[in-house]
Amino acid sequence: PFAVTDSGAYGGFCCKRCHVTYIRGEPAVHGEKCSKVPNGDLPRARPSPPTDPLAESTSRKAQQLAQKAGRSDAFQAALAMKTGIAPVEATKAARAELPEPLPQ
Repeated sequence: PFAVTDSGAYGGFCCKRCHVTYIRGEPAVHGEKCSKVPNGDLPRARPSPPTDPLAESTSRKAQQLAQKAGRSDAFQAALAMKTGIAPVEATKAARAELPEPLPQ
């Protein structure tokens, strides 16, 4: 495994491509911007999403693969980072826009 970047732009990952493969439950693949610095004896970083995740990490296909890999929380975190809306807040906002049911 490679070390997390100093800038924090990639969250708990060395690059955005590594984040995508984590979400999808695939073997790690690293992107062009990965510095490929060995992490040495450092403990593994928390898998927090990059500040601007790749679209591949928030696609419907990624959601399906994340569910299969047991990483739905990681997918939701990436989606929240991409949209700027926390999943719980987005759900509450959508419910608030629903009309009141008609009395029967």
